[in-house]
Amino acid sequence: MSRAREHPLGPYLYRVQALRPNRARLVAGLVLLAGVVVLAVAAWLEPDPAGYGTHRQLGISACGMMATTGVPCPTCGMTTAFSLAIRGRWIEAVKAQAAGTLLVVAVGLTCAVSCSVLLTGKVWLVNWFRVSAVKLVFLSLAILLAAWIVKIQLV
Repeated sequence: MSRAREHPLGPYLYRVQALRPNRARLVAGLVLLAGVVVLAVAAWLEPDPAGYGTHRQLGISACGMMATTGVPCPTCGMTTAFSLAIRGRWIEAVKAQAAGTLLVVAVGLTCAVSCSVLLTGKVWLVNWFRVSAVKLVFLSLAILLAAWIVKIQLV
């Protein structure tokens, strides 16, 4: 079986043994703890049926943009999306805030990567010769903008 031709600049992501495995494990443990806390809070919150406003249960005030203009802000529905996704209600989570649903997946993947670092002492690195940070930022902003447009249409 022939091996696929590798890119001359290498893979997008790769793993290496950490220079300081104990420090890498400590950082991974802290990142894992933060991710688990975020997911636990999302599980504790009761998703608001309106598709936004779940954050009010944390003592945070209502969205100022929604209150003054009637239009949701770009992040309206993020907490609701987390709360719905953690319950496995993915379709409703996407309707609440598509970008927030992607963030739930990202938090889950980050927790999984942190576990692998804890177990192996190997860290994951991004090959910045292959990944354009500027394009990554613009892609993230485009996803947030598209999710916001969808959210405005659904409210």
